Amino acid sequence: MATLFFVGNLSAQATTQVKEDASVTKMRQKRIDYRESSEYTFEGYRIFVNIFSNRKEAIKFQKDFNHRFQSKAACQIIYDEPNFKIYAGTYVLKAEAEAILGRVRQAYPTAKIIRMPIPYNF
Repeated sequence: MATLFFVGNLSAQATTQVKEDASVTKMRQKRIDYRESSEYTFEGYRIFVNIFSNRKEAIKFQKDFNHRFQSKAACQIIYDEPNFKIYAGTYVLKAEAEAILGRVRQAYPTAKIIRMPIPYNF
């Protein structure tokens, strides 16, 4: 009588293929394109720091602010005719903006948090 022992490693790999309907693919691409467009926004927070009627003054202020707070809140200029408004940071949560606001107010006491639409690709 003979006994046969088989010792070894058996492994199998399974592959799954998902076939997507063309209309689903088209809808997914349309959503991706919309999110990448400038129209797609979400409600977020920025810190309003200052306002200028002169572009040169706004740019000078922006440079000074960014030098002072570069690691905490980058400053940007948003033109809102006829003024150039200076905003610091882009925050999803108000608590994030509040954490930075205290530091910014030490230098700019009139700074305040503003809720506003934020572009998805900020």
